[in-house]
Amino acid sequence: MDGEILEEMPVYEEPSRDILIGELPIFLCNELIQQINNQLVVTFMCDESMDDIVGAFRVCESFTYSDTSYEGYTIVKAFNMRVGDDEKTVYQITLEKLPEDPFTDDQEFALTYAVDNMPDEDALEHKSLFANWEDLGKGEWIPEGQRLNYNDKLWKCAKGHNKNTDYWPGKDPTLFEQLDKDEHEGTIDDPIPVPESVTTSGFTYIYGKYYSWNGATYLCKRGSVPNPEEMYGQEVKLTYAPDALIGHYFVTV
Repeated sequence: MDGEILEEMPVYEEPSRDILIGELPIFLCNELIQQINNQLVVTFMCDESMDDIVGAFRVCESFTYSDTSYEGYTIVKAFNMRVGDDEKTVYQITLEKLPEDPFTDDQEFALTYAVDNMPDEDALEHKSLFANWEDLGKGEWIPEGQRLNYNDKLWKCAKGHNKNTDYWPGKDPTLFEQLDKDEHEGTIDDPIPVPESVTTSGFTYIYGKYYSWNGATYLCKRGSVPNPEEMYGQEVKLTYAPDALIGHYFVTV
């Protein structure tokens, strides 16, 4: 009909097959990306080495093709390659998500036990294993010996108590002991400062380490025992400053 306006049919544009796996560029082949049960199968070409390809997929938390995001597929279950008639190498990788709870009950128990019984010196090297004081609920019970992060420091509960937001670690020395001995080597040139709260909340010393108190330096060394050097590296919690235990637990330097 005269004057009739015909609408143009929309033209479908295929999404680009060039995508990034982290910073690794790949080109999807005809099979594209297939979801089969709990697995994701990606068929592609790439100019990088096989080790680089597998490594990129293992650390890539998410990638996108078209309008779809694929998240959490970081476990590589299979990785294959073939060379086509055109002598181009085609790869196919099969991925799965990390299980939400990757540990059995026995494994969870073993991990918890290992963390709870880790020496303080080792705990300072693995602070991320311990909860943050801020994340505990108001009134939640904090048992004696529990270690918590607060203000970029690791603290150890000196006396079991219910969390009170007015008494954060460091506010009341009778509730928490600060375990920040990693700031000092404990050598004669870099002794560990003994906190003023030692007589109220106690302090954990390490045999064989050097400590400073009121301007003097002391070596933590057990007295009246044979071969005290064999105890070096062991921990002892005391509620006394070094100058109060000369000859028993400390030697003046």
